[in-house]
Amino acid sequence: MSRTRVSLLLAALVVPLASAATAKQQCTRSCRQECEQARCTGLGERARRTCVRTCKRTWCAPIGTFAWVDNEFYTVFPPDGRGEAHQRVMIRRGNCDPVKLMELTVPQPVPDPLGFAEFRIAPQSAAVGGVQRFGLRPDGMAVALEVSNATRSFPLVPLPQEGFFFVNADGSDLRYLGPPSREPLFVLEPVDSPFGTECRSGCHDLPWCDQLFPNAPERCFVITFPSLNFSHIANFAVFTDLGTGPAGETATQVWMLDLDTGVRTPVTQGKSALPSAMCPPGLPSVFSPHVSDDTVRFMSCANPDGLNPNNQLAFFTVKTDGADLQAIPVPPSELPRDLRGFGLKISGGGTATAMLNLQGRPWNPVGGVPASSLGSLISEVFFVNGEDVLQLTNFHRVDTIDQGLSPSGQRAFFIASADPLRTNRTNNCQLFSIDTLGAHLRQLTHFSEGEDPSVNGCINQLQPGHAGPAPGCVINSVTQDGKRRAILFDSSCNLSGTNPNPDQDQVFIIRTDGSGLRQLTQSKGRVNHPDGSVTTELSGPWEYRSE
Repeated sequence: MSRTRVSLLLAALVVPLASAATAKQQCTRSCRQECEQARCTGLGERARRTCVRTCKRTWCAPIGTFAWVDNEFYTVFPPDGRGEAHQRVMIRRGNCDPVKLMELTVPQPVPDPLGFAEFRIAPQSAAVGGVQRFGLRPDGMAVALEVSNATRSFPLVPLPQEGFFFVNADGSDLRYLGPPSREPLFVLEPVDSPFGTECRSGCHDLPWCDQLFPNAPERCFVITFPSLNFSHIANFAVFTDLGTGPAGETATQVWMLDLDTGVRTPVTQGKSALPSAMCPPGLPSVFSPHVSDDTVRFMSCANPDGLNPNNQLAFFTVKTDGADLQAIPVPPSELPRDLRGFGLKISGGGTATAMLNLQGRPWNPVGGVPASSLGSLISEVFFVNGEDVLQLTNFHRVDTIDQGLSPSGQRAFFIASADPLRTNRTNNCQLFSIDTLGAHLRQLTHFSEGEDPSVNGCINQLQPGHAGPAPGCVINSVTQDGKRRAILFDSSCNLSGTNPNPDQDQVFIIRTDGSGLRQLTQSKGRVNHPDGSVTTELSGPWEYRSE
């Protein structure tokens, strides 16, 4: 990939766009008219009728509540060093027009050492700076987000106020809740040259990078974990931040943030969560905290309270008051004999799906990653019902990734680049479903990028000789709408012609039977201009609620 440095402008001014008066505004539904004007003007009568139907079907889909960050960067390659950048926090409820809740902009150009302009996945913007953790309340009526420069790739450009913010879905009651987390939202997974981003040079002379990644790899993938998870029964969210371990050491901990008062409460304070040498490269020591009722679930390869002595990547649960910390391993006897070994280990009450990373040589290892990395391990999807564990897939690939159960609990969703039904001959990343007995497999998406096979399947990776990711496209961030029997996901793929720019990352909605594909965002992606400048617009991170 080209290592030419570009210049970007990082968010340096937080501007709330809406006021309390917004709450009294009528819902405006102009998407169909705007789409028709932009796409259907000048067409013949027959073509125009088809275009109008497409606008109604594709850009005006009635949905629940959808909130996202729109990242737009205008860059000019050196020696000019000019540019502009904006991050807009947007929300759309039902079929109403999106409302802009907040905008971040910048006063001066700064370099782009990790090459955000070459990314195709918008959530990786957390490595650039500005909006970090991001969440939507379960009722869809409020957004909480974190704004920070502390863990970004640019020389410091002070924000007027960094930290956590709360704002209602109509733009009213924008409130500052407190300082940002000191725990970065992203990690640098090492890869062998010539793959990946030039991390070591990107970290050069950046104090925060030296502190967080003192042994930054020569090249890496940037992996982000941007969710801010809300409680369904109280107005608080959970996130990771630094705290105190059992011996007084600084360690990653799970915290609660009261969204009414801004008060923070440590959940795992005093329990060791330091990274372990046995953690797979490219993963933080604690991540993906999720709260349900009075219980927080998170993943870690640490050994808190001696519950994970082999430092396997495992699920843990703990009460919101810090009591009853438990590790929930999968019974080893339930795993296939020839595939036992390292992996996610879950069991316990209720049902769930899990992706387990298993021993054995995968059929599609990712080039350039360490042998212990997730890109070199077989991953399969399992169904967990109490202590009963059933393997649902047997693809022997690195990128079979579970995406949860249907609301009825009868089907499991996952993404994969496998071709079990002989309908994915380019091995592109696709969305699948299967019942919880391992039968009735369905491929819900059908797309490819030309006749050439995908190089990396569902793993977004840079490839030598390409200015950006390798051939093939990916699906990310899958969530479900149980009320509408639909699935939302963001993807860089060209789905049914609705995503014509291969460097876009759009959010789509599709029915659980694979019908009714619709596009929810219209970001421009990467656009190369004749003067050598580049505009990059990507949508994400994002959150969705069915309410």
